[in-house]
Amino acid sequence: MTTVLIDIGNSRIKWACLIDGKLQPMATIGHRQSGFARTLQANWSALPTPDKIALASVGQPQLVDSIMALSKQLWPNCEFCIAQTTAEQCGVKNGYRIPEKLGIDRWLALIAAYHHYRTDCWVIDCGSAITLDFIRQNGQHLGGLIAPGINMMQRALAQNTAHLPVIKPTSVNNLADFTEAAIYSGTLLAACGLIEKAVSDEYRGQLLLTGGDAPIIAGQLRTSAQVDPELVLKGLAIYSQSEC
Repeated sequence: MTTVLIDIGNSRIKWACLIDGKLQPMATIGHRQSGFARTLQANWSALPTPDKIALASVGQPQLVDSIMALSKQLWPNCEFCIAQTTAEQCGVKNGYRIPEKLGIDRWLALIAAYHHYRTDCWVIDCGSAITLDFIRQNGQHLGGLIAPGINMMQRALAQNTAHLPVIKPTSVNNLADFTEAAIYSGTLLAACGLIEKAVSDEYRGQLLLTGGDAPIIAGQLRTSAQVDPELVLKGLAIYSQSEC
């Protein structure tokens, strides 16, 4: 049994094959880059023909439609499974008042954290936005926080303040002596400060980070953190095997 797992985010598409229950290496591409559709088709043409496609998306509907059209073009006989957030799934209980309002990427990451880590846990996605969700060892989600991601903070400064430059990453992460580094350091430390503030005595658990900025943020935290770049796809794999 082969399933292609697809995670459509705000800036990137990630995918991996699940073959006989074993997750294969993840691949990723930015869907805002020039010629991404051709590159994606070339990459997917090399995949083994799947029996099923499991898809999770927080992207624009037009992007989702184009991804599904490409999938049907490449694998016309394939079954589709579209992941959706509910009140309870795969042993996890949703802490939101309106369960379906919790983003599917956050929901799948919680499912993966529950099944793979089995401890009180902060599930932190460091992407276009930074989302923090707390889950108990028993699978009870208590709720979460949302803040702008590092790149979003940098773009807001560049767009709304005269003469501030668009940032390119630097190695500086403390007091800076030029504007580019000051913005990069300030936004990075803002993200770290949010995470460290959230981890209180009442909500203490393992820090589990995923998303594109997870490695750089984890490296600056005062508390040890586990980086798991495949967390959402791991959750989608569990979902696809139990819910589809």
